[in-house]
Amino acid sequence: MADVAPLRWMPARSYGSPFATGRPVGVAVHCTESDNNTGTAESLAGPNWFGGPAGTSAHKMFDRDSGVEMVRRSRVSYHAGPKGNVCAIAYEFCGRAGWSREKWHAPEQLRMLALAAPHIADDLRAIGAPARWLSLAQLANAARSGNPAAGGLFTHNDIRLALGGTTHTDPGPNFPYAYLLERVLEELNPSEEDFMAKLTDREQETLRDQVDALFRTLSPTGKAGGKPGDVWGKLDQIDARAGAAETAGREIGAKLDTVGEAVAGVVAWTGRTLTSAIDGTEHSPDTFAVMGNKRVYDLVSGFKTLSTEVRTALAARAGDEGAETPPPSDAR
Repeated sequence: MADVAPLRWMPARSYGSPFATGRPVGVAVHCTESDNNTGTAESLAGPNWFGGPAGTSAHKMFDRDSGVEMVRRSRVSYHAGPKGNVCAIAYEFCGRAGWSREKWHAPEQLRMLALAAPHIADDLRAIGAPARWLSLAQLANAARSGNPAAGGLFTHNDIRLALGGTTHTDPGPNFPYAYLLERVLEELNPSEEDFMAKLTDREQETLRDQVDALFRTLSPTGKAGGKPGDVWGKLDQIDARAGAAETAGREIGAKLDTVGEAVAGVVAWTGRTLTSAIDGTEHSPDTFAVMGNKRVYDLVSGFKTLSTEVRTALAARAGDEGAETPPPSDAR
């Protein structure tokens, strides 16, 4: 996912020490028991409440059109009693636990959740917790074990029921739980359209050119094919071809000890053809850095490793039976 722009820093007066190892295990969702107006988050974060006499705090807070950060995610905030405080990054949403479903799903509330989603996704990624709503048993287990990989999303009410030490029931039964999770998952696993929209025009052009070049390298026809700019579709096809080629190559390698000289000659020709097609283009992790992951690089690296294994097996057989040996890569 792309870097998340920092929120306005409005430090709370009350907060705790750094989190212990293995914590936090997830994100705790609260509501402020206030209306959701423009500037509500900044007002509550100011000296009249969290920045002053409240004695409580949260890490981040959002209203209909803005968000603030009050405690760094490396430190404990005071939001859900002694047991909840030490296991969660706390998010406050401007709203009321008693709101109806219609009220919570009004455009201004959904916009507030959409504003928070990139930050929640970033926090979950940073601590190594999955994007999912936890059951009470899962929350109790994650808090007890101190294992973020077993954590996720939970509410103030969940902390009350699973851990104790607090009496609050927010954000209430009508909160848009599914909507918030969908937005967080979109941030962690963007669609092609969402992903491309976050790139500059030059980055988009570079990415499409690189995927087209790789697609041509691996295509039997030598043509890019597919729809122009269909990055994800081509990557899926590349992935499928990589898997099929790896399976076929390993089957060939397993049979080299039993096939005759004629079949070995055919395999040698196939190996040289595959090797020249793949090794003819240099690829590196940096080439595909714009993707934000190493998927394409790993596919090509797997091809190169496989072609090397085939050449090694062929060379060994040639030494035993005088079969033709493909030229070493440094001879081209």
